[in-house]
Amino acid sequence: MRLILSPAKTFKPELFPDFPEYHTPLFMDKTQELVKTMQQKSPTELANIMHISEKLADLNVGRFQNFPSKFSIKTEKQAIFSFYGDAYRGLEANTLSREDLLFCDKHLRILSGLYGLLRPLDLITPYRLEMGTKTPFGEYKNGYDYWKEILTKTLKKELNGATLINLASKEYFSALDFTKLNAPVITPVFQQFKNGNYKTIAILAKRARGQMVRFIVKNRINTPKDITSFQVDDYRFIPEASDDSHWVFQKG
Repeated sequence: MRLILSPAKTFKPELFPDFPEYHTPLFMDKTQELVKTMQQKSPTELANIMHISEKLADLNVGRFQNFPSKFSIKTEKQAIFSFYGDAYRGLEANTLSREDLLFCDKHLRILSGLYGLLRPLDLITPYRLEMGTKTPFGEYKNGYDYWKEILTKTLKKELNGATLINLASKEYFSALDFTKLNAPVITPVFQQFKNGNYKTIAILAKRARGQMVRFIVKNRINTPKDITSFQVDDYRFIPEASDDSHWVFQKG
């Protein structure tokens, strides 16, 4: 069983904890190619491409211009400690034990517009490049085209027919050709009761995805059916609202 999660747009302001085990990301050659393309963009071009403010564009121009040729644990940090979005606040990686982190590193994969596919203990430097960024990268028209084939092949090999638990957003899951994975895919759906109906509220669903990763890691879950016991933050599995590929968890 493998889990996939989206990255976050925000990063922790400090580097912690001091964890000695790490890897280099799998596809650094392809990452460096993307960096070279982005280094040619002006702040105004970056702001338009990414739909961000001039201030954020300036920050990310600097990040691309100063992108290191080699990563070091002295200056970079593992991906699982670096991201600071809602899912990662739900995951609370800095409170996991060494054994938890090693289990997480084996089972969780983080999809990334810049790095492609990250293991939790891969070293990264802060960046902004979403998978759906609409700019050509060489012969590829966007990030999806650039990454889809290699990400699908890599995950297919890792899965070897085992189940993929999709905790990524629609944007990032679209970077995979799931029809070629040759493996079952289950997407947990998190809903809250509001205005008389159960519905997905984006910010709460993101946090729940991280909480589910933590639940799977802490309980060493390797069998898909065991995730139906997820009851963190008052969620409960609703079989009558679920189907083979979408498992619904509701609260409220």
